[in-house]
This record gives sequence, structure tokens and C-alpha cells, in this order.
Amino acid sequence: MDLAFPKKYHEVVKYFDYYIGDLEKTPLLTDVQKLMFYALRQQADHGQCITSAPPIWYTTERKKHQAWKQLGRMSTFEAMVFFVQQFEEILMQLEKPATPLASTSAPTPRNAGVDWPSRLQEMEAKTSPKPKLTQHSSGALASEGVHADRDFAAVGQSPSPVTVDEEVPHVSSPSLSRDAEMVAWDADILSHSAVTLENIRYLASELMHARHALRQLREEGASQHVEQNGAIPCTSGLRSRETSLWWPPPRPGSIATGPPLKPIWGSNGNAARAPMVAPPMRPSARSMTEAAVGVSLRVLHLKTSLDTGKSTDPGA
Repeated sequence: MDLAFPKKYHEVVKYFDYYIGDLEKTPLLTDVQKLMFYALRQQADHGQCITSAPPIWYTTERKKHQAWKQLGRMSTFEAMVFFVQQFEEILMQLEKPATPLASTSAPTPRNAGVDWPSRLQEMEAKTSPKPKLTQHSSGALASEGVHADRDFAAVGQSPSPVTVDEEVPHVSSPSLSRDAEMVAWDADILSHSAVTLENIRYLASELMHARHALRQLREEGASQHVEQNGAIPCTSGLRSRETSLWWPPPRPGSIATGPPLKPIWGSNGNAARAPMVAPPMRPSARSMTEAAVGVSLRVLHLKTSLDTGKSTDPGA
């Protein structure tokens, strides 16, 4: 059953790429055949060539453009048919064995065609990805087969005799240690000691309740300690990086008794504490009130009047 165009063309193009490979590097075709197949394929896929020619120094691209341009207004359907026909002839030439000229008494008939369905099936069978067994998967399958054989062989065998002395060290010792630990547990904890989902939820909720209670006790103890001691810092002392001196923390009664203390260096290199007294405030002209400004203006006016000899009332 032969394929119909244009489906046949698209399938043949796939087989062309599979059989020929890279068109520019393949040794199966000549340069003229390469340009012919390139031009027919461009005409079938894109139609008439309407692009401008590349520069002269691009010789390969320029030759391709000229070959495509020579097809003129050939229709895409005609280009598809010519592409398939030329490829069929090339296949017959490549796959037929060379015969000597003396034996050819009659001219060879024209190519009758290529069985494309069988060729396409062969191409799909060779190009389709096949699942490959890696070393890990093959080893896993082999190990599963070995285990299955062992299990099948062990079905008909009776269990090996085991003495009581061999079982006691492996079974009784964990149970004895577990019983010794569970003596101090509460009854509700013992009743939920089995490994089940409900018991795990119960034990987790009890643990969270215990954590909340412990956190509340710690917060209450910290608040009571702050109320008793006031706003005293918790540090046991203050250490100076420059002098490496250790100053004890201030007492509760000496916090509000006076101004803060600052170190004063003596002649022997020791630091003594002295109160930090702020310097006296000096009045400034910007800090004067309106009354003080009025009084100063009157005094200035009276002084100027006395100098000129005129007795004028400054308040009038």
C-alpha cells in the first residue's frame, strides 16, 4: 500500500534524514545532488525563493541560494514529487550491486518504486528508544530471583530446631530492661505504651502540656524575681575593656541618691569615681522673654535721649 502526498513526502523526508544524515557532510551524494535535494526541499517547505542573495564571501550559502532560485515558480506539490522521485533513484543506485558493462545486453528498466511502508517500519524499529537495564536494576532483578528461589525452596522444609538457651539472650534481655524502666511510669502512660497512632498522639499531647506548664512556671518565677529586686541588671559587674577594671554592681539604695559617677584618673594610674555635675547654664540672647526685650529697649532709648539733651518720655 503506497502513501499519498503530502504525507508521503513528510515520511520520506524523515527517512532521508535517517539514511543520508547531514546533507553537507554525507559521502553518499555529490555536490550537485546535495544542491538539488536542498533546493527541492526548500521549495516544498517554503515555496518560491524571495530572499536576497547572501554576500559573495559566503560561497556555500550563495550556491544554495542560487540552486533554490533556479526552481522559479515551481509549486510545492511538484517539489515534493520531484524530491521523492530523485531520492528513490538515489536509493536504487546506492543499494543495487554494480554490474559489469558486458553483461548488460538490454537497457535497465526505470525504477519501479520503493516499498516505503516497510522501510518506515524498519526506521521506527531502529530509532525507537528501547528500555535499557542498568547495572543497578539488573542486580536488583537477580537478587529478587535469588530470594524467590530461596523462599520457594524453604516452603517444603521444616524449621530448624532451636533450643531454649539460644532464644533467651535475644528475647528476654530487652523485655527485662523495658520492665525495669516502666516501673516508675504512671498508669496512664503504661496504658498507652503500645506503638499505635492513638497512643503516639496521646503521648505527644501530654508532652506539650508539660512543656507549657514548665514555661509558665519559669515566667512566673522571673516576674517575681524582677518585682523583688527592682530594675537591677542581672549582670554581676561591669568590666572595662581599656582598663581591665572590675566594678561591682550598684546597690539598690544608691541608684537614686545622686548623679551618675564617672572615673577620674589619678597620678598612680588608678581610677576613682566622682559625681558627674552638669556645667552651669549661661543665659543667651535668644532665650530672653518679651518683657526683658522691652526693658532693654527702654534703657537704650533713655540713654540716647540723655546723650542728645532731649527729655522725652520713652513710654509716651
